[in-house]
Amino acid sequence: QRRIAEETKAARAAEKSEDEARSVLREVNAEWDFERKRYASCEEERAEVEQLLAEVRAELQAQQQLNEEHASARAAQAAELRKRKELQRALATQNAERDLRLEVDAVRREVAREAEKIQTELACF
Repeated sequence: QRRIAEETKAARAAEKSEDEARSVLREVNAEWDFERKRYASCEEERAEVEQLLAEVRAELQAQQQLNEEHASARAAQAAELRKRKELQRALATQNAERDLRLEVDAVRREVAREAEKIQTELACF
């Protein structure tokens, strides 16, 4: 009877150990499932972040291209503005030269008239 009691006690202890081992195994499996799901979720987030990063890089590159195009356009506009100013200065110079020639021609005509007058007056004497 003692042996039966000891065997029963040992069997109960073995069952208890087995139950505890199963319980620990369930906990470990539950933690493993949780970590696996968390890892999968992190992988999805990483993939999304990588996609966003690729999009941001593409947008940045496009913006840099636009900035370069705008800078080039501004440089072309500045060159065109300088050219226009040079043309305006050249035109102003030509106009000033023409006005001066007209004034010189007018003075020459007046001098010629005065000289003719003087010659006519001298011829009368």
